[in-house]
Amino acid sequence: LNRAYQMSDHAERFATMWFGVLDTRTRRLRYACAGHHAAMVVNGETVTQLDERGYPIGVVDEAHYKEQSITLEPGSRLYQFSDGLFEQATPSDGQIGLAAIRSIIAGRARDGGKALESIIADAQSAAGTTRFEDDVSLVEVDVTNRP
Repeated sequence: LNRAYQMSDHAERFATMWFGVLDTRTRRLRYACAGHHAAMVVNGETVTQLDERGYPIGVVDEAHYKEQSITLEPGSRLYQFSDGLFEQATPSDGQIGLAAIRSIIAGRARDGGKALESIIADAQSAAGTTRFEDDVSLVEVDVTNRP
């Protein structure tokens, strides 16, 4: 992927990626990161950052990415999101920020089926707007004890 997508061929732009594969039978999550911010696992009051770092795609030809793994507990929730969620401008000429979004997610993870809508609404409130300047994606994986 690094050889196929070279920054020099794409106006010095690069791509970041967080990639995970969840075995739903064992709840074992294997993941790797290419310059993207960490995914989050929320289990009750415990928040775990899955933040293994690696070079963004296209920066280094022969980059190697370390695979990590974790077994997710029943009832935990896995979250990953795009940078458009936390790089949104605020009325004070700053950005919402990654720490604030992580705090919002940790607080809203227990909202059940409404968590995603609540997280987006809280981010919009923090930004003082109902429109995001960049694309926003937010994924939630609810880990159950069922195969």
